[in-house]
Amino acid sequence: MEDNILNEYVEEKGFNEVEEGEILTDLEPAVIEVTLKGNQELMLRSEGPSKNISQEVKAVDNSSLGKKGKLLKELKSYGGAKKREAALYLKEFVRDNDVLFVGLVETKVSSLENLQILGFLGDKWESFMVPSDGLSGGILLLWRKDLASFLVLEVSSQVIIGNQEVVNKGCWLVSTVYGSRNMLDRKSLWENLEKVYADNKPVVIGGDFDFILSQEEKRGGKIFVFSQGAKDMKMFMSNNDFHEVGFIGPKFTWCNNKSRGGRILERLDRCIINSIAMNSIHLALVKHLSRIASDHCPIILEVLKPVESHYRGMHFEDVWATYHGAFDIMEKNMEKVWGE
Repeated sequence: MEDNILNEYVEEKGFNEVEEGEILTDLEPAVIEVTLKGNQELMLRSEGPSKNISQEVKAVDNSSLGKKGKLLKELKSYGGAKKREAALYLKEFVRDNDVLFVGLVETKVSSLENLQILGFLGDKWESFMVPSDGLSGGILLLWRKDLASFLVLEVSSQVIIGNQEVVNKGCWLVSTVYGSRNMLDRKSLWENLEKVYADNKPVVIGGDFDFILSQEEKRGGKIFVFSQGAKDMKMFMSNNDFHEVGFIGPKFTWCNNKSRGGRILERLDRCIINSIAMNSIHLALVKHLSRIASDHCPIILEVLKPVESHYRGMHFEDVWATYHGAFDIMEKNMEKVWGE
């Protein structure tokens, strides 16, 4: 398929006017969004009422754009390699950062049988999944069953909420979010979160919220508008005593992978915690890592890591005792450390 054919289709459907993170208030049923990532992967995403994705592909194939269906079949051969790359990266990510809980969103996986990740991580990991709708959505949770347990309390296409019991660290309420771009669906997300968080527990909410809160969280594309999604999140945080966690690493967590004037960067992924969580930990910090196998950055929330001590022990060499001023120097330094 040539680029101009894809561009004509996108312009006809009006998708070139919509950016990642925008809230859609009037979605037509069974709209197909076609996105071409480089020369490797063609994605068809169905929004609106649930439909069988094979029917959507067939509808496109029967149109004047039937070449897309043929290309989709050809490009599927790249999917296995891409999934394997993502699984290997996750394995290294978990090992290098000593991770005990992982939340993955937009997995585009409908069954655990299709996952290579579990095989790479080993038998110490437990999982829970919200399957995708065709090639759209999906949430997957993974946790180290030898270090923690996770009890699911609430499930939807936008969030998984549960109690995470960590060995010797108590119980935390943890939510993994994959925010919808539909305004009505997003309101139900905040309602579900408020309903569960009436309990007095440390709470962590993290994931892809799919909108930004200020112009500083965006580079390129349309001028920032304080959307209804941002207003609802601000109100939720204020009403329920939640706070943003400071981060280090790249400023933006998502990129549209375009170049020059078409490039857009946004901070769509974040973590928030309540005051009870802030008061029960030594330090909370979010790390934004580099984008490798996705258009999003992996983000890590460190909440159980103890504060490192910078105290250094005293070092002494016997040869120093031969120096006539050694005892005076040592006495002065000992006074600085331990006092008189």
